[in-house]
Amino acid sequence: MKSTKEKKINLFKLNFSVLGLLTLMTYSCTKSLEHKLIGNWEIEAVSWEGNEKIEVPSEDRYFLQLKKSNGKLIFSDDEQKGTWSIEDSILSLESIPVCTTYVDSIFLINDAFGNSSLMLKNGDQKLGIVSSKGIEPEKIIYSMNLLYVNQTSLELYADGHSYYYKKIR
Repeated sequence: MKSTKEKKINLFKLNFSVLGLLTLMTYSCTKSLEHKLIGNWEIEAVSWEGNEKIEVPSEDRYFLQLKKSNGKLIFSDDEQKGTWSIEDSILSLESIPVCTTYVDSIFLINDAFGNSSLMLKNGDQKLGIVSSKGIEPEKIIYSMNLLYVNQTSLELYADGHSYYYKKIR
């Protein structure tokens, strides 16, 4: 007859093994999804909620490049460059906007530790902060729901629109 202590140890080993297996499966699924997303994608069509799919004219098409370089996930399109991530079927693109913007307000910010910084704004839009680290521009994060991906096509959804891409390479 096994002691209660032996039963608890065996139960702990079983729980630990199951948890490890689930973690490994989650990790491998994420890596597989990353692998499918990596590549050059060309926009083909857009659809609005309740409307049919409309093909994007060739002169208005753009490319979305998703790649992995030195362990970092990097994206670029015709206008922006930054990093990307995929979590729970949400594709997030994070970048510093390429723009020239007037600053119409500067605010002095003092925290509880005596550190000071300046916040730069244009109207209600925060543009960045000047601190002891230097100028830190405000980042933009654009998140889209991943509806479908395979080796040749990608479908994303954001703001009531579905975006259909084909893989170029």
